[in-house]
Amino acid sequence: MFFWGTLLLILNSALAQSPSEVLIKKGTYVPFFRDLNESDQELGPLVVDKYPVTNKDFLAFVKKNPSWKKSQVKALFANNRYLEHWKDDLSVSADIRDLPITNVSWFAARAYCRSKGKRLLKTSEWEYVSDAQNKQNLDLILNWYGKTGTKLKPVSEAVENIYGIVGMHGLIWEWVDDFGSAILSNDSRKSNESSKSLYCGSGSLKAKDPSQYATFMRFAHRSSLRADSVGRTLGFRCAKDLITDKGDL
Repeated sequence: MFFWGTLLLILNSALAQSPSEVLIKKGTYVPFFRDLNESDQELGPLVVDKYPVTNKDFLAFVKKNPSWKKSQVKALFANNRYLEHWKDDLSVSADIRDLPITNVSWFAARAYCRSKGKRLLKTSEWEYVSDAQNKQNLDLILNWYGKTGTKLKPVSEAVENIYGIVGMHGLIWEWVDDFGSAILSNDSRKSNESSKSLYCGSGSLKAKDPSQYATFMRFAHRSSLRADSVGRTLGFRCAKDLITDKGDL
């Protein structure tokens, strides 16, 4: 009896998330881009951070892990723009403390999540929990990308989706753990046009619905960034697997 009581106690503890975490029950992810013979994917259950990691959060991490200071990080793991918006190694101005952390590389994001016993979301997981193909979210995505010079805002002011996760759209781009395999082909522009560096999402291959232009805009083309890259609108959030013998959650 003691054994089962202990087991239930451990299980209940694992299922009890903090207010900053969201439990995502098992579900099916329908890929927007499909590789040959790729089928729908069963995901979860997992626990996802409700908010993206903030400058305040990342500062606490750097203090405990000095190798990730902006003056000490190895060039292999981040380029020279890493944390360029911070005053110095351990100084974050009050006006950005609650903004999502940006200017961090994939290596830095992964190290942070590991320090919390977590990991970055996989592309399929991010797409699933973002509820991106919801018509309301598609409109939000297009509206966000249609604006220029939009300043970052505190994570608490971002939009909460149907899962209770905040800021999946309209706030920042987010690193994911795996390499994106979505490949773009030549787009629909004529060959004599000069802007060869641009592409039209609707000219891409393997999309199940080329008319959903907002989906092309928000889909994570991981192959376009090196893991040591940083960006002023690129941040991340963490997640962890949830293993339980209680059946489907």
